[in-house]
Amino acid sequence: MTRKIKNAQIVPAFTIALALFQARTYAQITIANTEPDSTGRKWSVYLQGFLQTDMMLDFQEMGSKDGIVAPSIVIPQRNSRSGYISIKQSQIGLGLKQIESKGDSSASVYAEIDFYGPDGTTNPRLRHAYVQWKKWLIGQTWSNFSDVEIFPNIFDFNGANGAMFLRSVQLRYTEQLSDQQVLSFSLEDPGTVSMTIPDSHPEWKRKNMMPVLTASY
Repeated sequence: MTRKIKNAQIVPAFTIALALFQARTYAQITIANTEPDSTGRKWSVYLQGFLQTDMMLDFQEMGSKDGIVAPSIVIPQRNSRSGYISIKQSQIGLGLKQIESKGDSSASVYAEIDFYGPDGTTNPRLRHAYVQWKKWLIGQTWSNFSDVEIFPNIFDFNGANGAMFLRSVQLRYTEQLSDQQVLSFSLEDPGTVSMTIPDSHPEWKRKNMMPVLTASY
């Protein structure tokens, strides 16, 4: 006896994204080193980063091409299929650091870019740019309120939908309490509205009044 199945749908209504190929090659190259001084300190210039390629095949329509972002899934689905290749998640950084005689670094400067430009372009975008001296850091880097170690961004550049990954201009102080305990305080550019002043209805004039104070343990 045979049974016929009518209107069988192989691909479910939601989008299925298959990572067909993904490659990531990380490297750090020392460009130059100075001769150690009388205290054993020396300066080192280095280039680091990785090249990442993503190839995705979508069996349904998605608004985000660079990762699985749930709010961007188009509903209702149109049973469309498309492919996408991207290398703009690649990151390149240039650093300068002072190396102590024991191998520690008390002073450093670092800048990093990727190619995740606005409106889907591959224009260079500044990720990090900061100066660090001992326990102090000033410049743009991950917010003290962001936990960037909770997801492996080699699989999805956008990260989890419910997580906050924000880079901000800040002044930060960090204290290493033990091997597993770190306490840090930072004053950060709010980046969002801290006070709204009515200008003309229905528009609003937005003005950031005070920096954000964060503490992390």
